[in-house]
Amino acid sequence: MISATWVEGKYGKIPSIKLLCFLLEWVMYKEKLGIPQEHELVRTSSKSEQRKGRDTDIYSYDEKNSCGELIAKYVVRDSMSIYPPQSTTVSYVKYDVSGKEIGSGNL
Repeated sequence: MISATWVEGKYGKIPSIKLLCFLLEWVMYKEKLGIPQEHELVRTSSKSEQRKGRDTDIYSYDEKNSCGELIAKYVVRDSMSIYPPQSTTVSYVKYDVSGKEIGSGNL
């Protein structure tokens, strides 16, 4: 999880761009994955890789219910072509608590 980073702006302390991007990404993924509002989506890891003309960010998330129990795990791949025309593909794989794949698709 990213720590809340604030920077001094013209009108006082404001959230950093990194924090704002993280929050936007988190809200978008939670909504597009169909995770209920009362559940929590927790990022457990992230990594980046570059190969074959693509820049790919890979995020792992845990879905937890309101009691904090693990419901499912997700791996989200956000991939962008580094050559024109630049295109972006966001895909996911959903796993149950035992690690069995139970869903996948594009977001």
